[in-house]
Amino acid sequence: MRILQIAPYFSPHIGGIESHVMELSNHLSRAGHEVAILTTNVPRSKKMERSGNIEIIRFEAPFRPLGNPIAIGLLKGLLTKKDFDIVHCHDEHAFTSNLAAMVHAMHDQRLVISCHGRLTYVTPFERFVLRIYERTLMKATLRSAEAVICLSPSDRDLLTAIGVRGDIIHIIPNAINLPQRVQLQSRASDLKVVLCVSQLLKRKGIETLVDAFLEVHRADKKAKLVVIGEGERRAELEKRVRQSGLEGAIIFRGRVSKEELERAYAGCDVFVLPSFAEGLPTVILEAMARERPVVATDIPGIRDYFRETAVLVPPGDSRKLAEAIIELLDDEKLRRMFGRKGRELVERMFTWDIVASKIIDLYEQTLGH
Repeated sequence: MRILQIAPYFSPHIGGIESHVMELSNHLSRAGHEVAILTTNVPRSKKMERSGNIEIIRFEAPFRPLGNPIAIGLLKGLLTKKDFDIVHCHDEHAFTSNLAAMVHAMHDQRLVISCHGRLTYVTPFERFVLRIYERTLMKATLRSAEAVICLSPSDRDLLTAIGVRGDIIHIIPNAINLPQRVQLQSRASDLKVVLCVSQLLKRKGIETLVDAFLEVHRADKKAKLVVIGEGERRAELEKRVRQSGLEGAIIFRGRVSKEELERAYAGCDVFVLPSFAEGLPTVILEAMARERPVVATDIPGIRDYFRETAVLVPPGDSRKLAEAIIELLDDEKLRRMFGRKGRELVERMFTWDIVASKIIDLYEQTLGH
């Protein structure tokens, strides 16, 4: 098959969708399919390049309202790539997906759209714009596709509620490359490390985690919180830490290399993701694959898959979050139990070999093979 991937952002831009598109494209290419990626040139990079057998073409996006890049030049790319069998768009909220849906009507191609999780905005105006968009342009974009991929049953229910036909919706989760199983090591010291890997955005709930860690540190002076990731809230969060008197106990590492991230997963006792909204976070899969116990929020997407393999707490509840972290830090046997169950779940459902195979099957189904 000849498969065209469309993404609002792509490497060197950092994010979950970017990683997803790269991994999927690599698996498709290794399976013998021809793959090209159309995306925006944010941040500025080579306009055209190849990664192995994968062609990558980037278009200028001078405007990015609410973080949504508008790349009119992408229209030319779509029109010239009309000989592809499958056009696979990523992110139902993206202008790039809207544009591909418009061009789809002119070409004899099959359109597949992947929904990567719901958006949560902070201001009333942003929420108003999102509601209007979901019920108009997003609905029209999704209904024009032959197949829509969503991450969880909760996301499927959201899509059917706005008028997307249930028979075109397919639940296929996110995936990771499974690391080798590593024997958990006991430390010589009694230091206990809590890890969070997240963008520093309001909807990620890091303020709640900082507040919770004040209670964790009171209960255990040897506990340390390491936060990996960047974002617009970093300065405010660091100020919050200083005001709490926790400078030595909470460390913001910013962006790190893959090797440093691997060491952080290996060196933590508990992994925490305190988000208010998520799709299906790959950072949870990464932590579970390394047999780390996970504390996360009881929200759609997370609760669909991790009720039995993670400790779930209400979003925004710092007291419940602190209690869950303290319980795990105090009980090594409980940590190992959750770590083992999480690894088994990832092996069963969330590897790229499994997920890429499902997506290829869906492509063939839409083509009538």
